[in-house]
Amino acid sequence: MSSQVLFDQQLLNGVTTGTAYLPGSSGVSPYVDGKMSGNALEYTIHVLYGAGVGAGAMKLETAHDPAFTGTWAVIATVSFATENTAHYVSLTGCFRALRLRVSTTVTGGTASAWVIASSR
Repeated sequence: MSSQVLFDQQLLNGVTTGTAYLPGSSGVSPYVDGKMSGNALEYTIHVLYGAGVGAGAMKLETAHDPAFTGTWAVIATVSFATENTAHYVSLTGCFRALRLRVSTTVTGGTASAWVIASSR
């Protein structure tokens, strides 16, 4: 059985703060709905901290509902290490809601992030 790319898109573009919900169905914020979470098994998040960045971090988080207002569970943290360097995190699983959040303000420049998800 071959894998199929379900989505491949930019989540954040030139930001210092912010939150992006991974793509999915309709609602206040796009998210990975029950149908999508049953299909998307492999995720890779790419983060680029641009020129001049001196600090910053992003957290990939999950919760049972995209509207959840409590503390989301942290899957991974992508911390700034070196400017103009690609960082990534890959994970496998079915998730009800996923988001990427700038958890430490990006200083001295901006950051961008992309996601690709595939099924098996």
